[in-house]
Amino acid sequence: MNVSLEIIEDAAYFCYPPEYDTCVEEFDRLLDERESGRVGEKRYIDRLKDLAKRYPWFIDAHAHIGNVLLYNGRTKQPLMHTGRASRSAKRPSPQGTAA
Repeated sequence: MNVSLEIIEDAAYFCYPPEYDTCVEEFDRLLDERESGRVGEKRYIDRLKDLAKRYPWFIDAHAHIGNVLLYNGRTKQPLMHTGRASRSAKRPSPQGTAA
């Protein structure tokens, strides 16, 4: 995913590609379903992992997976997902774009 920074006069705007909106909408729906009790924990984790697989740059999915696993007493997997989120955040943007 390429995120660009557009500067117009005295303001700067991040420009996200179309798949960003799709990803965030799906993520928000999943959070709403989880909060309302329509999605159990296993399915919640599975869907988060699916999001992370399809959108590896989406930090929130990795962070939520790590938090759920850590809350359940696991330690190795949460660190792995937190590391993925961290690496995704630190990945350099292609030349001509800014993150």
